[in-house]
Amino acid sequence: MLLALLAAGLSLFGHASTKGAAIERHRFDKWTYEIATDRFTGGKSCVVRRGDVSLVNGVVTFRFKPDLDTAAAWYRLDEAVARPVSDYTLELRRAGAPPVASDDLANPSGGLVRLPFSAMKSASKIAIRIDERRSARTFKLAGLALAASASAAKGCDPAGAR
Repeated sequence: MLLALLAAGLSLFGHASTKGAAIERHRFDKWTYEIATDRFTGGKSCVVRRGDVSLVNGVVTFRFKPDLDTAAAWYRLDEAVARPVSDYTLELRRAGAPPVASDDLANPSGGLVRLPFSAMKSASKIAIRIDERRSARTFKLAGLALAASASAAKGCDPAGAR
């Protein structure tokens, strides 16, 4: 099951499946980081995750229910001013994040909110409101930067854009 989740997480950014890869799993505080090393090429892919939050290639993905449209989401780091997620569209594309998460024309967001890790390195929490009719959902970020550093120390930097 965990292998399938890693494959799904890594495939978000065009990585090959983890078939034929050696997987290392490590815990850091409440975060898990996984490093997949391709047995043929030696290439590495990594992901840091905790619940509905994952970090791959410098992009942090927050998961909501897949049927929820998150295209107009706003976020607030710690107690800072709220900002639209769309402020980072170009930066996310440069980092290799796909423009849409789903083939569903009615809801191409697929319930995902993506933000650059560089925007939240020092934050301890993020609140995301996907539309004005809903309450914000808060995700804990404390320890994410340290878990990413621990992964980087083992030779795979999930905070680096590809």
